[in-house]
Amino acid sequence: MTDFSQVATAVSADREWQTSWRECVLQNTWNALRDHQKRSKGNLSHACLKAFVEHDDEDSKRLAARVSASTGQSLTAEAFRKQLSGARRRFGELLIKEASHTISNVTPELLSEELRDLDLLNYVKALLPDAIR
Repeated sequence: MTDFSQVATAVSADREWQTSWRECVLQNTWNALRDHQKRSKGNLSHACLKAFVEHDDEDSKRLAARVSASTGQSLTAEAFRKQLSGARRRFGELLIKEASHTISNVTPELLSEELRDLDLLNYVKALLPDAIR
């Protein structure tokens, strides 16, 4: 009789590692976006994206008010949407950069595979051709 308990344990450990690595990549990306906001005058990308993610049921007007209150910078609904659009793109670029750190010779194929393994590829697929130059 074949004992598959070792296989199940290995698969479980691999999934656990993948989940942990995914969380690390995402946390580092959020930190990089926060640092980008701090370095860029007038940039509220971290605040806007975080508000959008945490309060996805609110409209732009309410989210703009929320970000204005938390940052002390006045923001209209239109300005919020513009900041959010830029934040999404910047987050994707930073995510790609973060995921590529563990690949020694980055190619579009290897990067795509890493992002697919982390279940993040669909979020940044449109940015990949620009990511590797």
